[in-house]
Amino acid sequence: MNKSILTQLLLSNLDSDHIGLLILIHKQGKFKPKDAVKNKLRDLRSKGLLTHDKESMTQSEVVWLTELGTEVATILMNNEFNMPSEKE
Repeated sequence: MNKSILTQLLLSNLDSDHIGLLILIHKQGKFKPKDAVKNKLRDLRSKGLLTHDKESMTQSEVVWLTELGTEVATILMNNEFNMPSEKE
């Protein structure tokens, strides 16, 4: 499976807020989330893109990207991924 297809599968059902958080966390390395974004972070975690320092996201004070999350963020930041149009 090529990177574009894998990235497309991982990003399905994610919105621009998810993508923005993914890139922000990638740039910062470790991220101290506010409660308001933890639901979005749970979505990233469920796709294997993110992990955290405590047993649950509610308790977590710091999150960071997994190896897969780092790879996806790098692809996005390097413009190596093109979202398919609805016509395809």
